[in-house]
Amino acid sequence: DSIVTHSYPTHAQYFIDLIVEDTICGISDTFTQSIVVRPGFDFDLGPDQYLCDDDSILMAVGLNNVFIQWSTGQNYDSIYATDYTTYYVRVSDSICVQWDDRTILEPFNNHEGYITHICYYGDEILLDAGDGAIEYDWSTGGDSRYILVDAANEYIFNVIDSFGCPRTDTIIVEAPNSSKNLYVPNAFTPNADLLNDEFSPIGDDLESYEFTIFNRWGDIIFNSNNINLGWDGNMPNGKPAPMGVYVYKLVFAKDCGDTKIQKKFGHFTLIR
Repeated sequence: DSIVTHSYPTHAQYFIDLIVEDTICGISDTFTQSIVVRPGFDFDLGPDQYLCDDDSILMAVGLNNVFIQWSTGQNYDSIYATDYTTYYVRVSDSICVQWDDRTILEPFNNHEGYITHICYYGDEILLDAGDGAIEYDWSTGGDSRYILVDAANEYIFNVIDSFGCPRTDTIIVEAPNSSKNLYVPNAFTPNADLLNDEFSPIGDDLESYEFTIFNRWGDIIFNSNNINLGWDGNMPNGKPAPMGVYVYKLVFAKDCGDTKIQKKFGHFTLIR
């Protein structure tokens, strides 16, 4: 016995002759079989596609008199794709079986809101709705990726992203944080009573800091780059500084995403 395979180039009716010969007896016989090669099912679920939030994609087989079985368990001609996954469909009749599939992809969101803040009153800050959108629409009326604002508020943006999906989000701009503002006292009493024994600005979250104190003749008597290290009321030679008014210079930058240098001058009183 032997198995013979043959591929047919196109759909049509073919006749196959099977000839059997008996070489000993010198006889033969012929058996003819008709084979109909049918065309495959003409359907296509379509290319893989990105699915926007709260949207769906219609997928249809579009054939009659066939049995349809989807990977979702449904057996309708068409279904709506609502999940990010690969959908399979099996189409069959009494003779042929054919499969197709289509993958539904989740688009990357490049347009998310965030919270930021203005470092200093009067400053402007650039807000970014994300790259690659087809359309931009801000609550301020802006229609580009960026807008420049100078006030604490909630700024809403709407975009049509590069996948054709509509997206909406909010950028919250907070006011300058008062806890980040430096406060400089106007007097101190270095008398070893553990109350106001050192003189220094009060604040935190600084990117850079330098504090200098001068006497009335402009001589530097104290300098520090550490906000936690204050002046103890002594001269550079270790002797107590006399009571009176002294001048300070404060140079600093807040740790809030920029390196803007601020300078502040003032005076204070040493009391003994």
